[in-house]
Amino acid sequence: GRALEALGRSEEARSAYQRVAGQRDYHGFLAADRLGVAYTITHTPLDIPATVLDNLLTRSPGLQRAQELYILGRQAEAEVEWRLATRLFNPVALQQAARLAHRWEWRYQAIVTVARAEHWDDLELRFPLAYRDRVLASAGAESPVDPAWVYAVIRQESSFRPDARSPVGALGLMQLMPATGQQIARDLREANPPNLLQPDINIRYGAYYLQQILQRLQNHPVLATAAYNAGPNKVAQWLPAGDPSPADIWAETIP
Repeated sequence: GRALEALGRSEEARSAYQRVAGQRDYHGFLAADRLGVAYTITHTPLDIPATVLDNLLTRSPGLQRAQELYILGRQAEAEVEWRLATRLFNPVALQQAARLAHRWEWRYQAIVTVARAEHWDDLELRFPLAYRDRVLASAGAESPVDPAWVYAVIRQESSFRPDARSPVGALGLMQLMPATGQQIARDLREANPPNLLQPDINIRYGAYYLQQILQRLQNHPVLATAAYNAGPNKVAQWLPAGDPSPADIWAETIP
């Protein structure tokens, strides 16, 4: 569509946009923007009675062990029990298990399990609004960034797993590097080193870091999002040397 538009073939471009504008994904949303129409947000929640979830738990000692371990904060062991208990589940049972994890507020496991069931339209399970008070508070006066942006980073970086650790050492919900956390703690004159596996601290520091990057990159959210993941220096290397490029086209050129 963008290529056709650049060639002046506006009707063909419009047809191309219309073919994808109804999709609930990145390119569908971009096409909807070009057409000036609303996004297609299909939300079909799994309607599973509580009694069905209770029966699933009663029938599965493995899920019972997973629940107890999760409540005790022993998440690694809980995940082992969960995987063993659900390894032979069919898609319907996986959907039920995903709802069960969501009921326990085990957001990460709900996201992973509903994906295993290949049910893509329960947006409450796939994109939960967990830690709502913390996100709203962290996107306040200290770090005035859009809460939706904070949620997007959490969902992409850790899938709402508070104890997430990356191979390069990034920690927590928003996957902050320890050195970044220590610098923010110095900026805020708080205890150092900070515990980045604590959701309160991680979300607040992550929002603060987003705001720092946004200011450094001329308040451009696309550049700031790329820099949050890859680092500001990398983004500076990726910027075109000549005339500025539209953000959606530039994003396609990122290595």
